[in-house]
Formats: sequence, C-alpha cells, structure tokens
Amino acid sequence: MRGVGSSIPRWVGGSNHTPLLAVIEIGVGAVLVLLGVAGARTLSGLVCLGAAVAAAVAAVDPDRFQRELAIERWWAITLAAAGAVLALLVMAPWPTRVERHRSDRPVSRRYGRALPQQ
Repeated sequence: MRGVGSSIPRWVGGSNHTPLLAVIEIGVGAVLVLLGVAGARTLSGLVCLGAAVAAAVAAVDPDRFQRELAIERWWAITLAAAGAVLALLVMAPWPTRVERHRSDRPVSRRYGRALPQQ
C-alpha cells in the first residue's frame, strides 16, 4: 500500500487526478480567493495568467506531465481557457458611479472670494 503522497491517478470529476494536481488546483484557487478578498485585482490577474500559461503548456504536451500530474489534454485546455477568461475579467476596468451633490450655498463667481451678503 502506498502513502498519501503517491502518484496513483484517481478518477475525480470525469478526469484523472493525482494528489499533486489536486494540491496545485486547490492552492491556486485559495490564492485567488485570498487575493480577491484583499482587493489585489492586478496580482490576481497575473496569477490567473500564470496558471493559464502553465495549463496551456501542459495541454501542448500532456505526456511530459503524465507521471506526476496525470493531466488529460481536455482538462488542461479547460483550465487554460478558464484562467485566461478569468484574467481578462479581473483586469477589465469596472464602471464607477460618480455622485454629484448639490449644495444649498451660493456659488462664488469671484475666484475664491466670498459673495457679499445682501
């Protein structure tokens, strides 16, 4: 019987997973949640982009990572696409709402001088 850290692929959610692949996926997700809570949009976009590039590399040649990760091509492509879309969404500018308050005080037309009282 092998230990917990063995690289035996397990069938999880329709794809083969090793414990290392599961830890990587959970770790990237946890980092993204923490960065999202902290409000670090740019950094979370870079993490998404890095994960997307790593998944794309694994999608190009999944046989190279077969022993350690047992990642399948379709799952790597899905992770790469999801990472790229999430990076674009995180880095996109969000619309801001500007509220203009109307003051009851009269507006001075004389460059910083108060209006004479009447």
